[in-house]
Amino acid sequence: MVTIPFACAECNAILSDDQDQCNHCPTSPVSRDWQGLVIVFNPEMSEVGKRMGVTRAGSYALKVNVR
Repeated sequence: MVTIPFACAECNAILSDDQDQCNHCPTSPVSRDWQGLVIVFNPEMSEVGKRMGVTRAGSYALKVNVR
């Protein structure tokens, strides 16, 4: 069975499978209801990363829906 990983509602980081809380935003809600996937290798050189406000390499959701 495939499980959808959580994404942080504040920084949009996609969390690893065993995480249900963001290490960088511990008080922010997380959700499995997210859309789009961006992988940023070098935040300083990534135009998309700059527009998203990404400061560290990783996988990010374009949109995170929190209910």
